[in-house]
Amino acid sequence: MNAIMKREDNVEKNMFDINTEPIGNAILAGRVAMIVQGNFNDFANRDNDTFYKPNLVYQDLHRTGYVVIITSLSSGVQIFNRSSIPKVLLENIEKQLKRLGIEQNKTPLNEEMIRLFRGAEQILTKKQKAKIAWVIDYVDHLAPNPLNSHVPDEKKVATETIHKISNNPDLRHSGNVLICVANNNSLCNPLLNDLEKVDYDLPDDHQTARFAEIIQGKVINGDTRYAPLADDMTPEIFGRLTKGMKLNDCEDIFTEAAIKKEKVTFQLINKIKAGAIVKNSKRT
Repeated sequence: MNAIMKREDNVEKNMFDINTEPIGNAILAGRVAMIVQGNFNDFANRDNDTFYKPNLVYQDLHRTGYVVIITSLSSGVQIFNRSSIPKVLLENIEKQLKRLGIEQNKTPLNEEMIRLFRGAEQILTKKQKAKIAWVIDYVDHLAPNPLNSHVPDEKKVATETIHKISNNPDLRHSGNVLICVANNNSLCNPLLNDLEKVDYDLPDDHQTARFAEIIQGKVINGDTRYAPLADDMTPEIFGRLTKGMKLNDCEDIFTEAAIKKEKVTFQLINKIKAGAIVKNSKRT
C-alpha cells in the first residue's frame, strides 16, 4: 500500500517530464482517447543522447504513474517496463488480465482478439489501483477502413470497441487513457475519427543540428558506428541541410559514411536526403 501511495504522490511533480510531448500535452489538456499520427516512430533528442521516441514517451508515462499496456497484432499484450512496477500493482493488473482471459505476449487472433478488446473496455472504464495507459499500436491494422478491403468480424469488434471506449464518459472518470498509434491514419476506420488527433511533426533544423552534435560526441568517445562531419561541415550546416528529415534517416548519413570510412559531406547528405524524400512520400 505504501508503494501505491508513493507512486501516486509523485505523479503531479513528475508530470513536467511529458508536458513538452504532444501525448503529454493532450493528457494535461484532459484528453483521454487519442490517435497518434505523423512522425512518432522516430528518434528523439534528450539531454546528451538520442532515444527511440515511443519508448521515451512510454517511459515518461510510466514515470508519471501510469501502468502502460501495449497491444499489437505482432506482439500481443505487453506490460511496459513491468520489472519496475511495484509488486502489488503488477499482481493486480495481471490478475485482471488473467480473469478476462487476456494472455500476455500472445498474438490476438479471432476469438482471442474479441476477448482482448472486451477486456480492455472493462479495465479502461473502471478506476484502477494505478492509472492505465492502454496503447494500441498499428491501429490501422486492427481497425482498418472497410473501403480498402474486407474486414473480418474480430476487427469489426475491435473497431467498435475502440469507438465505444473513446466515447464512454466512464473513461474520463477512471483516470485511464487510450492511445492509438496509426502508421497510416488514412487507412483507419472512420469510426476512429472521434479520437483526439495528436500529431508528431518532422524535426526542424535545430533538432537535426542537435542530433548531429550528439552523434559527434559519440564519435569523439570512440563509437565506430558513426562517421565524423567533414571539415567544412558544422552541426548547424548539417541541421539546415537535413531540415524536415526524420532523425533515423539522419542517422543513416552517419552510418553510411562510417561504412565507407569517409566523413559526412554535402554530397552524401544530398544523396541520402533524396532517397528519404522518395521513401517518406511513399513515392507520391
